[in-house]
Amino acid sequence: MAMKLLNRRIEHEYNNNNNKGTVEEATSSFLAELGHRITALSGDSREISFLFQRVSVLVQRFNSVLLRESFTADSRPDDDL
Repeated sequence: MAMKLLNRRIEHEYNNNNNKGTVEEATSSFLAELGHRITALSGDSREISFLFQRVSVLVQRFNSVLLRESFTADSRPDDDL
């Protein structure tokens, strides 16, 4: 039940901030709160930084997929490069 609520909250935050280019205060607060909870369980104070880094990498990967999909099949760069 808790994971379902967490997944719903993450999806809500992602949808609200997907195309804005910056992290809104509500999203930043959510990620910080989540990071604090992970830190409390793991005991590693770097968890908040790790969480923000993971989210950043996920957004970059998602954006690269969108960019690649924006090319037509004839204009896509070769996969050999």
